Amino acid sequence: MPFSKHPDDITLKLLVLSSRFPLPLEKGDKLRLFHQIRYLAHRHQIILVSLAEEPFDQSLVKPMQEFCEEIYVIPHRRNKNMLNAILGLTRGLPANIGYFYSPSTKRKIDGIIEKTRPDFIYVQLIRMAPYIKHRRSIDMAIDYMDAFSLRVQRRASQSGYLLNFLWQIEAFLIKRQERRFADWFRYHFIIAETDQKFLHEEQLVPSMTLLKNGVDTLFYRPRIGHQKYDIVFVGNMSYHPNILAAEYLVRKIFQPFQKRRPDLTLLIAGADPAPTVIQLAGNGVVISGYMDDIREAYASGRVFVAPIFAGSGMQNKILEAMSMEIPCITSYQVINAIGSVENLIFGAMIPDEYIEHLARLLDNEDERKLVGKRSRQFIVENFSWDVCCGPLDKLND
Repeated sequence: MPFSKHPDDITLKLLVLSSRFPLPLEKGDKLRLFHQIRYLAHRHQIILVSLAEEPFDQSLVKPMQEFCEEIYVIPHRRNKNMLNAILGLTRGLPANIGYFYSPSTKRKIDGIIEKTRPDFIYVQLIRMAPYIKHRRSIDMAIDYMDAFSLRVQRRASQSGYLLNFLWQIEAFLIKRQERRFADWFRYHFIIAETDQKFLHEEQLVPSMTLLKNGVDTLFYRPRIGHQKYDIVFVGNMSYHPNILAAEYLVRKIFQPFQKRRPDLTLLIAGADPAPTVIQLAGNGVVISGYMDDIREAYASGRVFVAPIFAGSGMQNKILEAMSMEIPCITSYQVINAIGSVENLIFGAMIPDEYIEHLARLLDNEDERKLVGKRSRQFIVENFSWDVCCGPLDKLND
């Protein structure tokens, strides 16, 4: 659908502050921000302020100018950021926040705010919150996306003794910041009900509004073609939860199942595969790396399998696979974040359960097609971006 502004309906000069530029759409936070900006731009004048690691592709700015009145990209240097993360720890900042914070960037953002004088500031992720500290005269909202303290706690539980200790410290520091930020913002948004419940029960953020991830259902629609692989898994393959999922999928599910089905095949697709993921290739397993059109990966698989136990929030990959009519098997942790999906997504806790669901789906093409069609209908009705961005209308109140 082509974008159109309605100048007579513009209500706010809205400054959007993010730790990454929205384009290209290869990470979940960027995808989410892009669609939120597109939605908000129908009613508001958008001023986008994004950090960006160098080198930054300036050609990415032009497509965003369709939605933004002003765009500011602030260089973000990786080596300096590592030093900032270490220095931040000495000031009680978690590494996830310290990595993205620098006094010079703070001065630049302060200057942009003074120059543009926004009516409202919308912040994506807690890592950017320190940049707007003490700005009580401007209404502000924050999109937590996920409960980062929950994500880090889960990472700690899956780590050895020393790393467990370090991750527990990080979780403690993040919780302290989450509690502190609660008073800074008028509105607090989060993707999944499980994360919302965690932050409430931990008495970190008392009141939050669900702002779910969506799917571009016109882009992610069914494709008719050759399903070359029995199983497919898609994700940013440098992201720790996806790395763990890929290793589990190959070693705990695929290889045992392959003993019963020697011709079984698996595609793991996604940008920047870690060395441990690349090593999984062979004997029926294909590691594609980055693909120009990730829909080709989804469409080439008969069943989408995502044994994700780490991380937090909602998994876009599941929503996208469902939108393309690919039946999905995943953990109950992922299912709970999506909501009521009975008879649409197959849940599993142990390898044997994954294998049982896989065997039935691979042996029954009619069931695969039926589940796929029902899955897409569910996504179209509940997870279009316009539906999911609806809670952002609160900014007009």
